[in-house]
Amino acid sequence: AEAIPYLRPTAEKSPDNEELHGVLAQSCLYAKQYQCTLDEYKQILTVNPNSAQAHMLAGEAWDGMFEQEKATAEFEEAEKVAPNEPNVHFGLGYLYWKQKRYADAEREFELELKNEPDYAQALAYLGDAQLRLEQKEAAQATLEKALTLPGVPRIAWLDMGILLGDQGKNEASIADLQRAIAMDPSEVDAHWRLARLLLDRKSTRLNSSHITI
Repeated sequence: AEAIPYLRPTAEKSPDNEELHGVLAQSCLYAKQYQCTLDEYKQILTVNPNSAQAHMLAGEAWDGMFEQEKATAEFEEAEKVAPNEPNVHFGLGYLYWKQKRYADAEREFELELKNEPDYAQALAYLGDAQLRLEQKEAAQATLEKALTLPGVPRIAWLDMGILLGDQGKNEASIADLQRAIAMDPSEVDAHWRLARLLLDRKSTRLNSSHITI
């Protein structure tokens, strides 16, 4: 936000400087000044109509404004003009994932991983999409790889906890769910799963200690 007042007058004096307008658009996006990002996006397209970066910035801005259809359209356009652009497939896959289009999301995450096989976030969300599509073996293999990488998001720990719980590996499941909770205590999904596991464990212990006379 502090950079914007310095960048804007310089960008206005240099309408054809695509890189400068891209930096301003990115600064506006980080500052959640989404209309500023969209204004710069339009300016970049006058210089370079095939700018994948501009479409991706606009997509993120629309997503920040909860306009998911417009955000998706921008990322789809970015993918058309630059299918090997870093993050284009992940960004589109993430938008599909948010819309519960899990098969489409799975495809996009896999495309991103072809470009960057050790992309922790792409692996984590691919695993989640596979889990939601009932591809449990594939999901577990994907998540196991994700959890070996730095920067893996909490969803990977949550999903692995779910998978292990379904397999009756309760102690390991509890540990993974607790890890997910530690990463973001405000999310209720891991709390709910952990509570169910603890209740089931308590119920099992009570039943095993019951004596019939």
